[in-house]
Amino acid sequence: MGTSHAITGAAAWIAITATALPATGIHPLAATEVVAGTIICAGAALLPDADHPSSTIAHSLPGGSIAAGAISALAGGHRKGMHSLLAVLALFFLTPQLAKLTIDIDMWPHQLLFGLAIAIAACTAFALKSLRIVSSWASAWIFAAAVAIAVHFIPSVFEVLPLCLAIGYLTHIAGDMLTSGGVPLFWPLTLKPPKSISRNKLISMVWRPNGALALPILGDTGSWREWALATLAAIYVAWGILATLTADLAI
Repeated sequence: MGTSHAITGAAAWIAITATALPATGIHPLAATEVVAGTIICAGAALLPDADHPSSTIAHSLPGGSIAAGAISALAGGHRKGMHSLLAVLALFFLTPQLAKLTIDIDMWPHQLLFGLAIAIAACTAFALKSLRIVSSWASAWIFAAAVAIAVHFIPSVFEVLPLCLAIGYLTHIAGDMLTSGGVPLFWPLTLKPPKSISRNKLISMVWRPNGALALPILGDTGSWREWALATLAAIYVAWGILATLTADLAI
């Protein structure tokens, strides 16, 4: 579900930037980068579901469900192309192109990084609404626009944006792999299990008859196990942000 994807996306960002990096001795990110990245990564974790007309982000703007329907048609349906390794490669290619979309505005001290700002605003709005931090899309977009503008005064956030998008997107795919439906990682190729082994219950559970791959420890989407994981992830995110801010203040 959308909320679970957002929470686990945020948790993945905290795990990598606030837990793993300091533990390995690599210079950790600044607190502003960790906190900003958390909300952006949470929103990025919703991006693969742009292929579903009923998804959270499909209702983010007027006509969003129509756009989602078009994306779904191009991707072969929900949990098809947008949930594949091909989509991840496309993300890696497209993200740097966003940095080339800039606007020069008189009386503005910085060049407006329009493409990156749109990405940040969109991910922020998606996260705010899916996590129910705001009650309406109008409020989500107003706050998100303010964040996108403010980030121009913290250029380092733009530098970690590609990592935010990649982690969020991959976390979504990993989350869907933990459900019984699985994901078609190698789309548009359909690698179905041979009939000689497809009758094995364990194999058919992991390597689905339609070619999708799964490690269904969460069961069906929306199960109590999914919500339990999301609850633990939310606690971890809160702890990670608090620990990061506390450490930054101590310095």
